[in-house]
Amino acid sequence: MNKRYVVTIEIRDGDYEYFSISQHQLDPEEMDKAEDRDAYILKDVFGNSHFETEWGRWYETDPDDSYDYRLYRIYSLVEVESTEHAKLLRHYGIY
Repeated sequence: MNKRYVVTIEIRDGDYEYFSISQHQLDPEEMDKAEDRDAYILKDVFGNSHFETEWGRWYETDPDDSYDYRLYRIYSLVEVESTEHAKLLRHYGIY
């Protein structure tokens, strides 16, 4: 059964770092079964495979899926506990 989470992803793009914050439906059982939870989340959010880099806990997209050169890291993952919380987050621009 899917649960709603606020996913914060840190992105490194050359000299720049920024964060992407969104609500996302994820299956906690699938996350527990996944060999690499963060890679599973990134694939679910972005739709393409990611692999861990030599810099630890930073991920790149699979070159066969994309020409994206940015690095990604799951900064935080927080379960949204109620529909009222989800509505409040949407009110403040976190979709």
